[in-house]
Amino acid sequence: MELYDILDRNDIIDQVIAAIGEDEYNDLRSKLDEMKIESLTYKNTAAAVLSRIIQDLPKNAAAAKEIVDSFDPSKYQEVVDFATAANGGRNINTQLDALSPAANQESSSIEQKPNKVVQIKQATKKD
Repeated sequence: MELYDILDRNDIIDQVIAAIGEDEYNDLRSKLDEMKIESLTYKNTAAAVLSRIIQDLPKNAAAAKEIVDSFDPSKYQEVVDFATAANGGRNINTQLDALSPAANQESSSIEQKPNKVVQIKQATKKD
């Protein structure tokens, strides 16, 4: 804006504006207002939101790595146990009663497929 300030101090801006016809000046002003509104609208669109997410990916990836690195399987199991108790003793994944034979079958098949985060955490601890 330094150039603009110099031109404004020397009244060149005023002379240029005075040289523009009133209709043309009003058209230019209207076009600038439209461009401003379009710019503000774009900043609130999905494309702009995605752009901001992409810009934030490196920071978010670091935060995700920290979450995985600090994951504690015993705390995860405590949360699952609490959620099951809060769910009236029903399995939080299947909604089956924990005492029913179907729930026991489902529970054993779930235990055979450990959570991916737990597997990642355990693999990282071995390294």
